[in-house]
Amino acid sequence: MGKWSLKNSNHLYHLIIGIYAGLSSTILGAINVASALEGKDLQYNNWNLKSWDWIDWTWTVIGGILGQIIQLIILYKIIY
Repeated sequence: MGKWSLKNSNHLYHLIIGIYAGLSSTILGAINVASALEGKDLQYNNWNLKSWDWIDWTWTVIGGILGQIIQLIILYKIIY
């Protein structure tokens, strides 16, 4: 299993949270949520800057993009 696998660590959790953030707001909201989740991890690791996980951040943003696409599909179905 590669380090980008959804079965690694809590990547699936980050993806699901990102989808929810993108669905309920915008991609910018998902980016904010991704940064907040990683900031929380930094605090729990005593501000050890090596603990910032770009892979988790990226999975959250990917989830936000998917959530935004779902939101746009729903809005399109409502309007047309």
